[in-house]
Amino acid sequence: MPPFGYSVEGGKLVTNKAELRVCHAIVELIERRGLSSTATAKELSLRGLKNRAGSTNWSHGSVLVIYRRWKDKL
Repeated sequence: MPPFGYSVEGGKLVTNKAELRVCHAIVELIERRGLSSTATAKELSLRGLKNRAGSTNWSHGSVLVIYRRWKDKL
């Protein structure tokens, strides 16, 4: 399974626009608004943003993994 923010098309890794929106939100909430990973997870849920499983239930661990992957790329 590709990392969150990416999908596989034709055997190649490409950005997933819907997931990338969530990645942007995570970086913004942590870096610009100074929220913790737990507070960010709650905010994503409140906004109705879905994880890959289709749920709006986010964990702080998932938020941290996504943040660490994308913080220097966005």
